[in-house]
Amino acid sequence: MGKYTDEKKIENLVQMEISDSTRPSSQQVNLWIKEVEQEIDSKKLGWDDNANPGDGYSASNVYLSVPKIRIGLRPLTKFKMLCKGIDPEQLKKGVVIPIQENQYYPIIPGKNVTLYRRTSSLTDTPEWKELTRGYYTGWDESADSDFMVLTIKGRAGQEHGVAFFIYSSVPLKTGPAALKASYSYGWNLPQEILNRYATLKVGMRVLEAAVESGEPARLGSFVGGDFQTFVNTQISETLRRWKEEITEIEKKFFPKPARAKILWI
Repeated sequence: MGKYTDEKKIENLVQMEISDSTRPSSQQVNLWIKEVEQEIDSKKLGWDDNANPGDGYSASNVYLSVPKIRIGLRPLTKFKMLCKGIDPEQLKKGVVIPIQENQYYPIIPGKNVTLYRRTSSLTDTPEWKELTRGYYTGWDESADSDFMVLTIKGRAGQEHGVAFFIYSSVPLKTGPAALKASYSYGWNLPQEILNRYATLKVGMRVLEAAVESGEPARLGSFVGGDFQTFVNTQISETLRRWKEEITEIEKKFFPKPARAKILWI
C-alpha cells in the first residue's frame, strides 16, 4: 500500500479491475504509484516513509550562517512583504536567519525544532549550546526564550516556518556554521489533496495504457455504444477532465517559494 494512493483507489477511479493478468498489470500500476510518490517526495510535499501525514521530512544538523554585515531598511521592507504582515517593529534588536536558500525548507512549526549556537571557533572541534524556543503554539511561557520561528500561511492553510528570529541578548558568532538546527520540514500539503493528486496521476496512465492495449471494453462505466465513439469521446473526455484537475491542484496548492536574504535588524 502506497503513501499517497494505492491500487484500490486507482481501480475506483478508472472503474476497472487491476490484476496480474490485466493490461496494465498490477505490477505495472504499482510501479507507476511508486514513481508518482517519488515525484511528490522530491518536491517535499508530503512526509517521510514510515512517518505519518503531517510529519514532513526530517532534517538534522543543518548548518546556518550568521552574517557580519548589517543590512538596512530596504531589505527589511522586502522581508516584511515576504512574511505577509510581520511587523518589523516587533523584530528590532535581533537577527533574522531565513532558511529559504537551503534544501530543508520550510520548517513545520508544529513539530520539534531545536537550534544550537556554536561556542567554539570555526577551526576547533565544534562545541554547541542549545537555544530555547519561545512563542509557539503550546508554549507554557514558564521560562525565558532565545528564539522564535517566523511563519507565513501556506496555500492550503498550513503554517510554514521561513526563518529563525534570534534575540539580540543571545551572543552569536558570525560567519559560516554559526548555528546548527534540527527540525521537520516540507510543504506539508493535506493528506486528502495528495491522495487525490497521486490517484489522478496514476489513473491517467492506467487509462491510457488500457486504451493502447485494447482493454477499455473492461471499463464498467463505459460499456455500450459504438466502440470507436467510446474511445474517441468518453475516454478522451475523462482524460481531459483529470488532466485539468491535476493542473488545478498544482496551481492552487503547490508551492511557489520566494527568495530571501539574511537580515540583521
